[in-house]
Amino acid sequence: MLTLAVLPADIKGRGTLSRACNSEALQWSAAMDFDQAIGIHSRWKHRLRTSLAKHDFSLNPAEVSLDHKCELGQWIYSAGARFSDFPEFAKLKYEHARFHLAAAGLVRKAHSGESIEAEIAPCSNSEFSLASAAVVIALRAMKKRVSERQAVPS
Repeated sequence: MLTLAVLPADIKGRGTLSRACNSEALQWSAAMDFDQAIGIHSRWKHRLRTSLAKHDFSLNPAEVSLDHKCELGQWIYSAGARFSDFPEFAKLKYEHARFHLAAAGLVRKAHSGESIEAEIAPCSNSEFSLASAAVVIALRAMKKRVSERQAVPS
C-alpha cells in the first residue's frame, strides 16, 4: 500500500481551523493512504463549514488560501512531490490550490456580511463544492495511477 507521510510540520498550526485539523494528526500512525487523504480533506471541509456557520470571524482568509498549510497540502509539497512526473499529481496540486482559494473566498464573503449558506451547503453547485469534488476525483485518480504503476513488474 502506498503511504502518505505525515510530517512533524503537519501537527503545527495557527488559527482555529488549522489547530483543529492538525491536532488530529497526533492521533494517526506515521502513514495514511489515498482513501484516508480523501477523509482528511472531507473533515477539513466540514470544519471550515462549521467554523463559518458560527460567524465568529476566527478564520483568516489569507491563511485559509494557503494550500500548503493543511495536512494534504503538506504531503503534496513534500513527500507527494515524488509523483510530480504524473499528470494526475499536477491535477491534484492544481485542484487542491483551487479549493483553498474558493474556501478563502467564502471566508472573505462571510467576513463582509454576505450570505454564504447556499455556497457551503453540501452538494451545492458552488465553486467551493466543485473544487472540493475535484480534489476527491484527483485523489482517486492518483490512487489508481499509483496502483497501476505498482502492478507493473519491474
